[in-house]
Parts: sequence; C-alpha cells; structure tokens
Amino acid sequence: MEKSGRQETAHRLRGTLATVFRYAVRTLRAPLDPASARRGALLKVEVTHRPSITDEVKLG
Repeated sequence: MEKSGRQETAHRLRGTLATVFRYAVRTLRAPLDPASARRGALLKVEVTHRPSITDEVKLG
C-alpha cells in the first residue's frame, strides 16, 4: 500500500490490524502483536491545506 502512494490507507490499515492483534493477545489467541513493530515505520502522510470559502456569494 505504502509503495503505491496510499500512505493514509496504510496508516489506517496498520491501526486496524493493531487493534485486532491487541484483542487476540488479550484473549490469548496470539502470542504477540506484529503490527506494533510497524509503528513509526510508515512514511508520514503529506497534508494539503486548502482554503475555505468564506464569501456567501461564492459559496452559492
């Protein structure tokens, strides 16, 4: 995912997998959480700030 340029999706997927594995560890279904090793290893998401429309006429 990350190599194809979908950093945001990769971050969300890592978070979801971490949640699932934490639950599995808590219920003794998995020995450890492999997703925790990837924390901080993914590229940061570049944020693009866009101006908001504040003029009611331009808003339509």
